[in-house]
Amino acid sequence: MLSILVGKGKREYRLVVPKSVDLSKPAPLVFAFHGFLIDSKDVMPLYTKRDDTAAKHKFLLVYPNAIDKSWALSPEAMVKDVAFFDALKKKLTTDYK
Repeated sequence: MLSILVGKGKREYRLVVPKSVDLSKPAPLVFAFHGFLIDSKDVMPLYTKRDDTAAKHKFLLVYPNAIDKSWALSPEAMVKDVAFFDALKKKLTTDYK
């Protein structure tokens, strides 16, 4: 599990960079947002098989984790979740083409 500092809090995510992706060239980045009460890090990859799809179609895949396993249930949470998405997108598009 990786993490990024967003505001004053640490947010977690799982990044999949398949060996089939040529990192010297631009590659798509796909965000896989989990549903309510699902753990993105462990559960979602098992039942969706998205890691296999990322390898087959040559894209980077990121599984962001929501706070308490739920996305934006309040206006305050929505602001934090959008800030997390923005920070994560900026980091990954800077680190990878």
